[in-house]
This record gives sequence, C-alpha cells and structure tokens, in this order.
Amino acid sequence: MRARVHREAGGAYWVLETNTPFYGWGQAGRVETTALAVEALLRGRDTTRRATDRDLIDQGLIFLLREKDRY
Repeated sequence: MRARVHREAGGAYWVLETNTPFYGWGQAGRVETTALAVEALLRGRDTTRRATDRDLIDQGLIFLLREKDRY
C-alpha cells in the first residue's frame, strides 16, 4: 500500500493510488487513507516526535475534521 501526502488549505491528506483495504476510493478513500496515516504516525515508537511528524498529524486531523459529516 503506497500513498502520497498532499497539503491543501492548512490540512494534509493522503491519496492512495488504488482502492483502500475496505474498497474505498475517491473522497471516501482519501478520508480512510488519511485516518490510517494519522493513526500510524501517532502510534510511532518515537516518544519525541519530529516537528514534521507533529505537523503532519495536525494537518491530517484538520483535513479529517473538515470532511466529517453527520455519520
């Protein structure tokens, strides 16, 4: 599974080049992939995260919050 990070309007999202493990694609796939990437960054073993990792986590969360719907 390979994904690329994109930054937009203060947020960051990851785009998967194929379907997600749960067969998501398009915007739903972006949300799913971004959530998995943020979780992976949060679960990293390094207790002193690099500033770039912290920025990516924050930007990913901004993207996820903007994409949240009523469900």
